[in-house]
Amino acid sequence: MSKTFVVTAGPIPARLDSVKVLTNKFKGGLAAKTANALALEYDNLVEVVKWSGTSLELHPSIKVHNVEAVSEYSECLRASQADVFVLAAAVANLQPTNPWVGKFPSHEHAEGQTFDIEFEITPRVINAVRGWHPKAVVVGYKLFDGTHEQLIAAGTKLRKESGAHVVFCNTPEGAKSEKHPVVATGPLATQGFAEHVDFIARLVNLKWYTTKIASETYCIDAQARRLMTKCLQVVQGRNSNFGSLAVRQGTGFITTTRGHRDSGWCKVLAVDSTTRTVCSTAKATLNAPLLEVLFGRFPDISAIVHSHKYVNFGEVFPYAFPGTQEETVIANTVEHPAFNVTDHGSYTGFESLEKVAKFLVGG
Repeated sequence: MSKTFVVTAGPIPARLDSVKVLTNKFKGGLAAKTANALALEYDNLVEVVKWSGTSLELHPSIKVHNVEAVSEYSECLRASQADVFVLAAAVANLQPTNPWVGKFPSHEHAEGQTFDIEFEITPRVINAVRGWHPKAVVVGYKLFDGTHEQLIAAGTKLRKESGAHVVFCNTPEGAKSEKHPVVATGPLATQGFAEHVDFIARLVNLKWYTTKIASETYCIDAQARRLMTKCLQVVQGRNSNFGSLAVRQGTGFITTTRGHRDSGWCKVLAVDSTTRTVCSTAKATLNAPLLEVLFGRFPDISAIVHSHKYVNFGEVFPYAFPGTQEETVIANTVEHPAFNVTDHGSYTGFESLEKVAKFLVGG
């Protein structure tokens, strides 16, 4: 089933008066190339939002929306009904606090006369898109001229603030050849241009699990509680490699909550792979569907640790988005409950909580 994409491209200026704008030197060529690839290679419906002063080479099937300044750009995206927003435009981040009404009357002023103009940071439209379109996929871009570490830090900040599914970071020198994707779990391996288009297409087709909150109560025995307390201490800073822990209990399992909220623990009662629903007492870790498959496939394990570092044994799988069917495919494929996922660490099953404690202390 085809999706509707909105790709924003080129400079989006700020208005100075009715005819003058404040803009930048970007032309939108790479964004146009991305839009053409999404339209042709993946047979999607693609629309492009651009400044009216920008000329792009676009496939005839692509619908074009021209805007005049940041405010019109924002309204255009708010009104859109697209499934995917690829926000590649270079939006002006400065605008006059009080743009001149009408055209500035330069004939009324002398040559060389100076003016003080107050500027303000324009609203970051990418930060609003998820609020306007909560079910849409949002892709962002971050251009930064600095070290690789600074680039990734800037992209990570943008991804967190905007809630984008991915932010592609690049420097001015490497923009045409290298994209450094940052997702919720952190930075991924560097991609070329074609790879980054494939990655966007992959994002669109992800099958996510949702949560159904149950009011059921559960108990944790003293030994398990001691271990869980220790794990919370690990999460709070003693070992940044900790990701999540799951302990089998009856037909379900106890695991860490998403973001380690509230008490830090909840019980997953059931996972329905047909409807992709996790039934739990609170929002469980996104890895819950994968954990449920592992407990079902390996009845001898009583606990599973997800660590953000790799283990030196077990298979290595490509990156999979947590909370999606991609992870359950891996869980149904592994031959042993100890394996690595590229750019996301490892999963290790244990026969006893004592062995889990030993692993955490050593990890």
